[in-house]
Formats: sequence, C-alpha cells, structure tokens
Amino acid sequence: MDECTIVVSGFDWFRSSDGRIFYPNPSGVVAEILDNTFVDKCIVKGIVLPVDFKSLEVLNNLIKKYKPSIVIGLGLHPVADDPLIELSGFNYGYYRNNSFIFNDYLYNDSTLSIPIQINFRKLVYYLESIGYSIKLSNTSGLFLCNAVAYTIYKYSLEYGKPSVFIHIPPVGELRLRLGLSLNTKWSCSLLKNLVIDIIKYLMLEEIK
Repeated sequence: MDECTIVVSGFDWFRSSDGRIFYPNPSGVVAEILDNTFVDKCIVKGIVLPVDFKSLEVLNNLIKKYKPSIVIGLGLHPVADDPLIELSGFNYGYYRNNSFIFNDYLYNDSTLSIPIQINFRKLVYYLESIGYSIKLSNTSGLFLCNAVAYTIYKYSLEYGKPSVFIHIPPVGELRLRLGLSLNTKWSCSLLKNLVIDIIKYLMLEEIK
C-alpha cells in the first residue's frame, strides 16, 4: 500500500476458565474507536481479534495487506493499575480448557524470543513527561497477548518498522463486572489518547 497505514489490534470479549466475563474488553474497544481515523497523514486500521489462536492468521493477513509503518498491539491485563509495555515476545503458545489444547510453537523456524525493537526507555520517559503513568513488563504469558507481542516484534525485526505491545488495565463497566474499585484515572478515552501519543512519538523516532 502506498499510503501510510498504522495497525492497532485489540481483543474481543471473552469468558475466563473460572466463568468471569470480560466484557467489554477495552483493548478491542480502543482498536474499534481508532479504526479509520487519522494520526497526522496516516490512517489507522483497528482490528478486534478473536480470543483464540486464529487471531494470529487474522493479524498476519492484515499486516501483509497493509505493510504498516507502525503496529500497536493491545491486550487486557485484568489486575493491572497502569498500562504495561511488554519488552519481549516468546515463540510458544500454551492454552488448555475442557475442549481445546494448544501447546506448540507459534512459528516454525523462527527464533525463540524477540525483544521489543524500539528504545523503550526513551518512550517511557517521554510518556511520563506528558503526564502518563506507564510501567514495563516482561511477563506476557504464553497465551494470545504473548502471541500478538511476538508477531508484531517479529514484524519489527524483519522489516524495521516500530511496534509496541501494551497490556492495558480494565476500565469502566468491566471494572464493575469484575468487582474492582472505580477509583482509577484510566478510561477508554484516555487509553485511546495514549495510543495516539505513542504513534506520534514513533513517527519521529527511528527504530534502534
């Protein structure tokens, strides 16, 4: 594609193994809000991924179609207070429930782990300087958030395009559903603004 395109991915709602319903999933809400909007002269393609390993095929097809200048992956961290920038992705997936087991490499003939391909310290310093509270993490697990993190960091490594995976906290109605305090500064609107500010920063910064 000749136009400047940015991909922002999030996830649909899901039911956990203990029966809790994670609806609405703010990662998917933010991706939907940003879909077909513009950041400067770049169009954002927001995608809400299914909560199963088919999401990797959906995401890879979107990346192949648009060859994005920047990729932002969003996932829900149910107990996080602030967004977490994940520092790496691991080339393995594990998930088990009563009817389905996934226990395998995500990509054959690919390296076991890939670190984030930007200067994450500079990004965090910048975000803190404009008022955001952001943390770093290297614990994305072995389910879908890790799978997306690995996928977009693999894209960064292969094509030299910046990408970031961010675990975001529950907000709004979801906090009520989970029995969490409503005493939080975060909302889908503020998370949307955070993603936009990260995109603007990455537009100006070269990949390391």
